Order: sequence, then C-alpha cells, then structure tokens
Amino acid sequence: MSKKPLLKAKMPFRRSLRTRILVSFVSLIGITIFLLSTLSFITARSLLTQRIFSELSNRATAQENFLEEVLRTDKQRTALLTSRPEVRTHSIDALFQELRLEQINVLGISVFDTNGLERAAAGMASDAPSKTPSATILLPHIDRFGRWIGHDVYSPIRAQDGTMLGTLALRYDATALLQNFFTATATNDESEVVIGWLSGEQLYGFVRSSNKEIFIEDLGNVSFQSDHAFPLAKAVQGGEGTERAWNRQGRDALVAYRSLPSIGWGLVIEVPAHTAFAGVRQLAIRLFGLGGGLLGAAFILGISLSSSLSSSLRQLAKQVSTLGPGRWSFRRSITTGDEVEMLDTVVANLSSRLQKTYAHLEEEVGSRTKELKKQYAIDRAILENIESGVVTVDQKGLIVDLNPTALRLMDLEKSKTVGRLAEDMLNFRYHKGLPADEHPVAVCLRKKTVFRSDPTRHLSVVRKDNRGLPIILLVSPLFTGKTFTGAIAVFQDMTEERQIDYMKSEFISLASHQLRTPLSALRWYVELLTTDAVSHLSPTQKKYVAEINQSSKRMANLLDALLRVAKLEGTALTPEKQSIELTKFLRETVAELKVQAKESGLTCSVSLPKKSISLKTDATLLRIVLQNLFSNAVKYSSTGGEVSFSLHAHKQTVEIFVKDHGVGIPQNEWSRVFEKFFRAKNVRQMDTDGSGLGLYLSKTIIENLGGKITFKSIEGKGTEFVVKLPRR
Repeated sequence: MSKKPLLKAKMPFRRSLRTRILVSFVSLIGITIFLLSTLSFITARSLLTQRIFSELSNRATAQENFLEEVLRTDKQRTALLTSRPEVRTHSIDALFQELRLEQINVLGISVFDTNGLERAAAGMASDAPSKTPSATILLPHIDRFGRWIGHDVYSPIRAQDGTMLGTLALRYDATALLQNFFTATATNDESEVVIGWLSGEQLYGFVRSSNKEIFIEDLGNVSFQSDHAFPLAKAVQGGEGTERAWNRQGRDALVAYRSLPSIGWGLVIEVPAHTAFAGVRQLAIRLFGLGGGLLGAAFILGISLSSSLSSSLRQLAKQVSTLGPGRWSFRRSITTGDEVEMLDTVVANLSSRLQKTYAHLEEEVGSRTKELKKQYAIDRAILENIESGVVTVDQKGLIVDLNPTALRLMDLEKSKTVGRLAEDMLNFRYHKGLPADEHPVAVCLRKKTVFRSDPTRHLSVVRKDNRGLPIILLVSPLFTGKTFTGAIAVFQDMTEERQIDYMKSEFISLASHQLRTPLSALRWYVELLTTDAVSHLSPTQKKYVAEINQSSKRMANLLDALLRVAKLEGTALTPEKQSIELTKFLRETVAELKVQAKESGLTCSVSLPKKSISLKTDATLLRIVLQNLFSNAVKYSSTGGEVSFSLHAHKQTVEIFVKDHGVGIPQNEWSRVFEKFFRAKNVRQMDTDGSGLGLYLSKTIIENLGGKITFKSIEGKGTEFVVKLPRR
C-alpha cells in the first residue's frame, strides 16, 4: 500500500479562507457605503426638487398676480373713463393727451356707437366690436406678424337712466407691460419664461430664454402638445401645477405652469434639470470620492483582519499535511482559545485513532483483494464454461463483452464483434420473421424491462454462415444502484428440443392420418346400425350405438384440428390471399353462426358498416378463426345471454370484435390462453369435450395472415376477442 502524506504540503485552493474573509469584509463595507451614499443622494435630490418646485410655483404665482393686476387696473380705468363728459361728447383728444401726460401706456382711444360705427378716435384706433359688450372686456391685440403689440379694453357707455349709448375702447401698449413682466421674472439662473396663447390650432408664445432675450416662437399644434402633456398646453387650457417634464426643446426640465384667465393665455416657468441638479451632482461626486476612500481603508483593514484570523488555520493545515503512513504523530500548537484550538484538539485525537486503524488496514485490504480475485476467477470460469451464450451491451446498444459459448454458437470473432451494435450482430428471427423495431435488445433498452422469448414462437439467431440456430432468449436490464448501465442477453441452444418438437408434430400428423382410416370404417358401420333397415336392436342397444356415433364424431373433429395444427406449424399450409368484400363476407358468416347461438338459447347482435370494405386475405382461414371464436362465445355463455359481433374499419387496418357475457377467463391464466392444448380451469368444469386447440389454431392462422389477435376478459362477466388485420 502506497505511503503518501494525508495532505500535500502546498494544496491548491480555489479560494482561500483569507480571501473569503477579505472579500466578505470589503463587500459588507462597500455595500454599506453604497447604500448610505445612495440614500443620501436620493434624499438630497428629493429635498432639492421640492425646494425648486416651491420656488418655481411662487415665482409663477407672483408673475400671474402681477400680470392680472395690471390688466385688472386697465379694465377698471377704462370703465371709469366711460363716465367722463368728453367720452359722451366724443371730444377725446384732450382725454388722450391727459392719459399720456399721466404716463399711462395708452396707444389710442376710440368711441363706437351701438351699431359698432366709430364716432371718434385719438391715437391708434381699436378694432370695432362685433356687438356692444354688456360689461368691460379685454382682448389682446396681435399684429399680422403674430406679435402682441397691445390689448384692447372695451367698456359699455351708458346714460344716467341706463340706456346703452355705445362702447369706449382703449388700446394699451403691451411692450412696456412685457418688459416690466420679464424684468420682474428675470433671475440669475438659467430659467426660461413663456407666455403662450392660441391662434386657431397653433400655439404661440413670448419666450424669455436663459440669455434674457425675448422673442416670439411658433410652439406647434395644440392637439399634439395636449396629447404629449406639454405644460404650456395644460396652462392655456386652464390648468396649473408643477411637474418634471420635457420642455418644448425636448429636454428634461422642472416646470411650473399657470393659466391667465383675464386673457385666456398661459404662463410657464421652467428650469433645466441639469442646471437644477448641478449641486446634487457635486454632492454625488463628493460622496463617491469619500466612499472610495473608505473602501480603500476597509480593504487595508480587511487584509490585516483576514491574515490574523487565518494564520492559525494555515498553521494547522501545514501540520495536517504532513500526516501519513508512518507519520501519524501530531503535536498541539494552537492556543487561541477559540474554535480553531478546538479543531486542533480534534485533529490530534483523530491522528491517534488513524494510527491505530491504519495498522490493520493493509492486512485487511490484502485479504479482501485476494478474496475478490478468487471470486472473479470463479465468476469468469463459470461465464466461460457455461453452455448458454451471454452477451452484454451498454445503454447505447453497443456490445461490451461475449462469453466463448456465444462466440461459438454464432460463429463470431470477439475482436470483430465488441463495440458493434447488438442489433447488427445479433440477427434474431421468428419462424415467420421478426420486425426490425421489435429487436429484443432494443426493446429491453427502450423499456428498461426484461424481455423473454415466447416459447410457442420458434426464435432463432442467424449465424455467420446464414444458418438459423434455434434458441430461447432472455434479455435483462443492468443497473448500478439506480443508474441504468445497459443490458445482458442470455440465450440457449434449443436445436435438440426443437427437433423433438418437430418430431412430435410429425408423429401427431402421421398418427392422425393413420387413425382416420379405421375411424372412417367405424363411423360407416355405426351409421349402418342406425338406419331404419336394421330393426332388431333394442332401445338400449340403439342408445349405445348413438353414444359410439357421437364419440366417433368428436374423435374425427379432434383429428381434423390436429391435422390443421400440423399443417400450420410446418410449411404445408400457405395462405391463398384474395381480395374480398369484407362486410358481405362477415354478414354471410354470421348468418351461419346465428343458428348455433339460437340453438343454445342466446341472442346475437351484429354491427357492421354500411359502406363496402375491401380486404386481401384468405377467406377460408379467416372463416375458421371466426367459427372458433364464435363457437367459444356460445359454448361458455349462459342461456339467455348475448353474443355481439362488430367490425371497425381504419385507414390501414380492420378490427373484428367477438364479445360474450359468459364465464370469462381467470386473470392468472391469461398468459396461457393461446397455448396448445390449454383450457382454463373454470371451463374444464363446464365442458369436458374441448381439445384446447381452437385458440392456438386461431392465433397461428391470424399471424400467418399478417395480423394480430388479442383479448380482454373479466372472470364471471365475459370475454372480448379482437382480430386485427392489415387492409393491404
């Protein structure tokens, strides 16, 4: 036994304990720093966003109030001027000059009668109203270039008795108003202010950009702006609020918007998000730098900590690595007072026990090895000298090994057989051929179940010289624990048994032929004694003659059945297949059989398709099968029962069903139903005259016709036989 150390001196680790401690410590610190930094960043960003929204909202409200106050003052001034005598007398030039001297931004005064006709004007005339207003109204004035140059205030002129005299219109200069408005709004940040209005479906606006320039801009279709929830579209439609949204240039911004109800316009103040959050970005950079520094410090501390924690383990591993045969002494050297010292104690005790155990291990292993070699030699001798051929295959069906008997029986060479597919090298054939998809080894590998050859079917394996060797075969799956590893095929030479079986069949055939001659003479004399010409027999003698006649008939039927079996087992019977109209054939056959059912007190139900079904088969042999099945159904059914007969046609096959409600077949005898001379125990008690050849004969005929016969049965409830034949 080799004497190697228990562990190598320098055992390679995929990941050492020192590395794992370092990684865990640094990861924990890193995750903590990341979470704290992220939380700080999110909190700072949230607070800053709230503050900016509050500031923008206050500014928007202040500017809304400023603009509304100016426009409300203009409306009140105009309403007061309607009571002046100059307005009623249409002498408004002096009034216009008076307003200019008071530094009121009036561009012109106009007086209109109740029909909207201008009666007097000073300065820039206002547009005539479509109708005399009932109250003071304000309308912005946009020139043909889309600029807001002023706003017209219309107020009704009434007599003392309330009679409507006309309309006073003052046009105010909007240039000074806008300048004052944007000057009051201006700050040192990069905010942008927009006053927008609708012209048809287009949205226009005065814009003060971050560089404090004021210009008019076409802001696009209002429907598009509304669909995409742009703040200015919400403002001109009467909405107000604060939000983070995309501005008119498609950039991320913080926005406050308000409506201007006096003129039906909207106000928007926005700050670019990158400008608003510049301080937060600086905070994130500082947090990142601080976190990196802390992580570096944690890494250095982790190296020191991991080295301290793993040093005692490395020392222990170094001592354990020296343990081995002849070197089991272990000296305790760790006094850390923790789990590592406990492990050091456990290793010391373990090394002591190993030293005692190892002393007996080599002797025991040597003894066990000798026993295994002896057992292997015995098993190999049995395998090589057994008279059965043994072939092992792997799970893929490749031959792994063969014993000498298998090589001899199949006339094969081991070097040319091992590694080949079993389906190629083991060519099995039944008396009438074996389909390729039913190769016994393939069936065992696919289903992982035992395959046993049917003793009633003559199985052979084709040798190298193309001669068939009669065998009986068993293929069993091989498992190592629960792992499927392949299969083992065991076969035995059945040449002598098969020859004896053929000799028995020949003897039965010969004996049957030889017995037919004296039996025919016996039946002729019995029939002669039963004729009316012979009258000297007493009633008792006539009864005896009738019994002799009945027994001779049963013997003749038995001889006929034996001859049929002999012909089917040999090569004397070849099916003469012809195309028949199956529905008509079955109808005629059942008509003949109904008489037998009626005589036994049974009813017969028939279910046949109406359409014509053609089938190529031997009608005579098929009729024999149906007669056998129907005869059994009648024989083993109680009086008053029912026998059913039906046909089902498929694309490739036809199925004929014969069903009764009789005694049934015991489940423990199902496997022997089609054996020669076999009769179930329950039917032997009912009828002692049966030969046990009917079902064997039927199965042999159907297989000769290329079909298959099966059954289903419940004891005491009945049996159903199914004959399945190919249509082509």
